Amino acid sequence: MKIRGTSVRNLVCFTIVALGPVLLSPPRCLGGDVPRPIASLTIQQRLNLPGNTRVQLKGGRIATLAELREEHQRRMQRFANASALGKAAHGRMPPINPQISSKTARLQEQGDGTRRSGIDGKAALALDANPGISMAPNTFIANSDIPLPRDYMAACAGSTACLYLPARTYLASWGPSISGDFRVYDIDPMITDSGLCTNDGGLMDPNGVCVFNYPMRVSENYQLARKQSTTGQCDPPMKFKFDPANVIKVWYDAPDNAPNYLVLQDALTCVIQVWQSR
Repeated sequence: MKIRGTSVRNLVCFTIVALGPVLLSPPRCLGGDVPRPIASLTIQQRLNLPGNTRVQLKGGRIATLAELREEHQRRMQRFANASALGKAAHGRMPPINPQISSKTARLQEQGDGTRRSGIDGKAALALDANPGISMAPNTFIANSDIPLPRDYMAACAGSTACLYLPARTYLASWGPSISGDFRVYDIDPMITDSGLCTNDGGLMDPNGVCVFNYPMRVSENYQLARKQSTTGQCDPPMKFKFDPANVIKVWYDAPDNAPNYLVLQDALTCVIQVWQSR
């Protein structure tokens, strides 16, 4: 239908633009520019629609399918390289002495926890070969009520308490800010197979997307009778602290005005080890 040579659609678009300031929202014409809910797309559409197709994810994020496909490829590569990631994280640990005696060892505490080392000596990994010393287990991982992503598990293997956040992906919060959150979410709409999602440490949500949960804060109880020494390394703004009740607190120290998402250029880790005599 046309009115004096102008289509109804163009007239509607003109009206929206004209009323934009009154409506206090950016003008948008009817048509393909409106983001489509990701749950409304089949897996074939997610894989094959043009890359500039705009979609909306849980939490309000709007992205193009091209962006989501690139993130998916990086995520799969990250999971494939998880073992090397774990070795790199532990290769940065400060050294402690594998021959330390329980009579001379002290638990050295540092309030801000931005960077911590134990007693100087050989590499911490050498302690594993010492029959008289063992590391306190990471009970957060052992008792987690949700699956943990493959790369988180690799980075935090061989720790008493640990945080890890991956790089070059959109880590979302369901709230107004990541400040104070217990976890953030890495959403992959390109994984719709629950078996594949679970295998990589994710959970399928009702929208038919795979969600990977990354902790932002951990409290780890290490009730030990024979503490030996501690060692740890944290990338700012991650921090850790030992409290008097034998609890390690590890957290991502986000400012109060932080947005509800996080995109890191480099992965961050905070790995803490507590050693005890057997």
